[in-house]
Amino acid sequence: MFGARDSLRSARTVRTVVFLSVMLAVVGMLSVPAIAGGKGNPEKGGGKDPGCARASTSVTIDPVPLGYSTGITSPVTNCSNSRQRYYVSHYYTDACGDTVLINRARIAFRAGETKLVNVGYRPADDVCLGLGEITAKVTSGSSTLATAYDDLTVTD
Repeated sequence: MFGARDSLRSARTVRTVVFLSVMLAVVGMLSVPAIAGGKGNPEKGGGKDPGCARASTSVTIDPVPLGYSTGITSPVTNCSNSRQRYYVSHYYTDACGDTVLINRARIAFRAGETKLVNVGYRPADDVCLGLGEITAKVTSGSSTLATAYDDLTVTD
């Protein structure tokens, strides 16, 4: 039923499979340092990813009369290939140039994830009336990764 030719074919097939398995194992072992990168150096794939973020911001009610609130909406995207934690801060600079921190939150992002950061803001009674500016800032450590602006006018 099985001849010498079939035995040769199956022996050759076994040798080929064994050879390919050994080659794949060797290639796999050689590629591990290249994938792992240099220890502690983000440019070589090792160490801490410095992060990457994109942001925009918009005000829901503009102008806003004194004594009333407005909403601030800021979509923030983690453009890094890894999970990151960023601080998202909102500031208001009034017509006189005085800046006040509205809020600051530490938010965790998955790779490529976008989150909508919503904040309510009621200008203080002693704020300078006129055209001011809302600033949304995304930071990681001491690095500013993204900054976005929108106008906000406070009226009487």
